[in-house]
Amino acid sequence: MKKTFFYKQSFRFLGIGILVASMIWLGIVVQGCSSDFDSDVKIESLDIPEEYNEVGVLHNEGLEYIFAEIRAEGIEYAKNPRLKNRPFMENKDEFIKQATLDFCNQHEKIREHSNIFTHALKDTPSLKSSGVDNFSPAVQQMLDEMTSVLKQEFKKNELPQLKARLEAINQKATTTLTESDAAIIYCATSTGYSSYHYWMNNYKKWYFALNYPEILEQYNNEELNQLQLKNSTIRTKGWLNDIWNTVEDWWNSASNAITDWWNNGGREVVAADAGGAAAGAMSGTVVAVSTATVGWGAIPAGAVAGGVYESADQIITIWILEE
Repeated sequence: MKKTFFYKQSFRFLGIGILVASMIWLGIVVQGCSSDFDSDVKIESLDIPEEYNEVGVLHNEGLEYIFAEIRAEGIEYAKNPRLKNRPFMENKDEFIKQATLDFCNQHEKIREHSNIFTHALKDTPSLKSSGVDNFSPAVQQMLDEMTSVLKQEFKKNELPQLKARLEAINQKATTTLTESDAAIIYCATSTGYSSYHYWMNNYKKWYFALNYPEILEQYNNEELNQLQLKNSTIRTKGWLNDIWNTVEDWWNSASNAITDWWNNGGREVVAADAGGAAAGAMSGTVVAVSTATVGWGAIPAGAVAGGVYESADQIITIWILEE
């Protein structure tokens, strides 16, 4: 018995040794697989006025707020047998709208502009078709150019290229548009840039939360971002406890993570985020002019509300309602 146990343990440690050695050889940092969003992690700012860079930061904070609400809803759904007869997130439009409003109302910078974000969200669902986004031809042309950029796939080591492409659009807006029109572009590029970072690192936890709410009590956000599907089955063990059959199996899954994210709604979600921010910014402009709003900024407040709503709406539509 002891000899058998020794052989099993020796084989296990040998397998771990091979896996770790392979990771070192490939230059992979284990922490890179852990992708929980951390609002303290600095995303390099775009070369635009700081209040518009804040739009992207607040956008990601808003998504985290909504995810926490979805997580709580999922745990309750899994616990309550009476809810099992109804689809999870059955009333998703009202849920997202209320969660977005709650986020805006509790945030110290946004809450003073309740008239702005309430107006930006009043026509939901479908901010982009609500009529608030009647952009000038010059603004629309730049938004189309931005959307074209955001629909291209950039791997993590290529994100500086994404930043450079968006910076070129911002520079064009600075030199050719009015101040208020340029602000719409700034809000859209800031949101799209931050959103790209966010979803690249957090798509897994949203996927598992939306499709497997019964596991939400078992795993924290970081762990959700490390779960995998293999042959349509959730693999829930840690990567050092034989979650993979071979080193190659692990490597293929890790190296394909960005592609999987991008081909399963990534491009649509990022484009929707930026479009929602532009529509929200336009709505903020309308209200600011009519009410002579002052302070941190009506345009950024509208952009945050619009971008957060569109982002959550799009990801849920893709990953739960169309599955």
